[in-house]
Amino acid sequence: MRTTVRLTVKQHRFGVVGFGLVLLSFAAAAAVFAAYLAGLDIGACENNASAACAAISQQLSEVNEPVSLLRAASLPIAVLAGVFVGVPIVAAEIERTTAVLPWTLGRSRIRWFLPRVLVLALVVAALGSVLGLALDSLQQSLTPTIPITSNLAVYEARGWLVPVRALVGFGAGVFAGAVLGRSLPGLLAGLVIGAVLVVVVIPVGAAWNAAFQTDVTGDRGALQLGLALRDLSSGQIVSYEEGESIMSPDDPAFSGRFQEVRLGVPGSSSELVVGREIALHSLEVLILIGTATLVVDRRRPY
Repeated sequence: MRTTVRLTVKQHRFGVVGFGLVLLSFAAAAAVFAAYLAGLDIGACENNASAACAAISQQLSEVNEPVSLLRAASLPIAVLAGVFVGVPIVAAEIERTTAVLPWTLGRSRIRWFLPRVLVLALVVAALGSVLGLALDSLQQSLTPTIPITSNLAVYEARGWLVPVRALVGFGAGVFAGAVLGRSLPGLLAGLVIGAVLVVVVIPVGAAWNAAFQTDVTGDRGALQLGLALRDLSSGQIVSYEEGESIMSPDDPAFSGRFQEVRLGVPGSSSELVVGREIALHSLEVLILIGTATLVVDRRRPY
């Protein structure tokens, strides 16, 4: 197994090293921003309007744009890295006609295929995890008084979802490379497949969150989804439209009967929210790799 690991990494070192350096560079940038923000003592200024806190707010606004760009770019880069590493596993072998020997003379194509997939999947997951944890540390520096395990702010762009989505890209690349047998078409197809599979989970997760939303007023780590009114006479939560149909907002008694509340998912449900999306992405990866395994076992080696 050690020989397989060494040869696999060596054979695919261009993609592993190239995109490994890219992902680690993003992680390093996130860590630098996290260290800078940690030195600003943001937590002491949450309810403070002093001149020192105004200066800290100005410093925050100066780094807001690069931090936002870093977060926005991290997800597509992680998916791209996965696709780029995954496609050549089969496609490059077919293009170079080196698949003929192991596929025709070897005892099992699957025994040739799966160890390589496993080794490179672990590499992609490890690199993605470094980036995801660095983005978590960045978020912790921005909200130092909220434990990261109870903070759903921008959860889609950090944490364990980063390596899992990199693996979705990897699975899409492996599948596209196995089916098409060519690197460039495989890369293009893998990017499309990976992007679609990542994007389709987002509205599913949003629907889940909306189905389990509750009053999260005062929960600073909650995922806020909207505003509503609590009818103080009955304790029920109603929409603004329902509240206005009961009593005109111009009525002086309106503010005495209705209290504005924030609806969303509590920060304490962070593991459940993230875990559901990880489970969906993991299923996608298993389906992609399983289908690619069947393709490799049946297709011609050219």
